Formats: sequence, C-alpha cells, structure tokens
Amino acid sequence: MRKVLLILRLEHVVINSRGVPVYLDSLLSVLFRPFSHPFYDPTSGSVINEVESGKGSLNIAGVLVTAVRPYGFQKTRKMGRVKRKIRRRITRLGNVID
Repeated sequence: MRKVLLILRLEHVVINSRGVPVYLDSLLSVLFRPFSHPFYDPTSGSVINEVESGKGSLNIAGVLVTAVRPYGFQKTRKMGRVKRKIRRRITRLGNVID
C-alpha cells in the first residue's frame, strides 16, 4: 500500500476507518517505515530508493474513525428452547463459536 501511495505522489493522506480499527498500529507502522530496497516506478520509469534519498515520505494529515454505535436501547431477540439446547451442547464440547 505504501508503494502505491508513493507512486501516486499524494501530498496529504487521510485514513478513514469505519468502526474501531483493530490493526491500526501495524497499519501506521507499515506506512511510516521506508522500504529497505529500491523499487521501480512504472509511471515515471525511474527507480525509487528511499534509504539513500529522504524522498518519498508520506504526510498523513489525519486518522478519522467513524464508530457506528447505537446509544439508545437496542432490542435483542429472545433465545428459544432449541437454540439454548444447541448452545449448551456446543459449550460442553468446548467449541465456542464467536
């Protein structure tokens, strides 16, 4: 993903995440870490080497997290006899399904 952003030569990048991002720290570390090897830019026909030249740094303008959470009362379906029986058997076997 970093390679595509460098080839497109975007000046400012805004990360928009819907919901709570689970792997946000690893995503940001990948975006900020420069490549250790040179790569070919097919649009300009040049080779980009981030280690030797300071070029290619990304400017992340912000991270927007739009969490969709209901703040009011939320109705839940009642569990019937058959579903309770299936749930008991699954938990007895130790195969709890999330």
